[in-house]
Amino acid sequence: DFPNENELAKVDVIVVDTQQNEKLVQEKLDAMNVSIPVLQIPPFDSRLRLGQSQRIKELKIFVLVDKTPLAELEIIVDEIGKAMLEDTKINLMLGAYAANQEATGKLDKLKEKILNRLNLTEEEIEAIEKAENQIESETDKELIKKARFFRRITFYRIESESEWIKELNFVRLIIDMGKDMDLYLQIAGISAGIPQINSTPSPYVENYKNGMIVPDVLEIKEAIDYYLVGLKHWNQALVYAAGKIVQYSSDNLISLWNESLELATAKGEKLDE
Repeated sequence: DFPNENELAKVDVIVVDTQQNEKLVQEKLDAMNVSIPVLQIPPFDSRLRLGQSQRIKELKIFVLVDKTPLAELEIIVDEIGKAMLEDTKINLMLGAYAANQEATGKLDKLKEKILNRLNLTEEEIEAIEKAENQIESETDKELIKKARFFRRITFYRIESESEWIKELNFVRLIIDMGKDMDLYLQIAGISAGIPQINSTPSPYVENYKNGMIVPDVLEIKEAIDYYLVGLKHWNQALVYAAGKIVQYSSDNLISLWNESLELATAKGEKLDE
């Protein structure tokens, strides 16, 4: 619950973690006709730990499903599927926090939809793979293609942040189209130098700098091509991310907290006058 006026009278400065929360808090304060400084500070710092994705041939795309509606996710998967058909080096990882039952349910539904599109079951795919060496007919070869396509998609349940960071080490592109983006993923992406595709602007991802802002999910394919066809734009995003890493380093975060303390002190001094 948001503090009442009596509680806010004891507050000198409010610190929030995201741009969206900053907006929500400011709207609450304006409605109550209360003036308190609001500062946005990330809850954790970024450290340069560039991933190894540029060293391997696979182009892995990570999509966080938690805060994106299922209908939009289905379109996103379809658009990525088009890119996967054009370039066999592209792999897809669909991820959800294991503790979020709604999100893991989306993973199951997306898997079911993909299998339906391929007109196969997981059991049939396993059987095709076992018999691959004996397959000769053109029809069966098409089945092999479908099975291989499915195996290029991973359905990943995020059990811990440390394990997740290891997975991101081999990711070439991050997609989080939720209206309220995952802050930890954004900072982790910056730290690894991975460009990100989001639906709404944020202080952490700047359009055509270290990522792209794509309001319409039908434009996802264009954004994927921008970063995965050739290395020019991907390398530019990497260089820009290095600057972001400095911006959200421990030293700069300490400076931001010092700023909040100075604001609090200044307000307290005014009240004492």
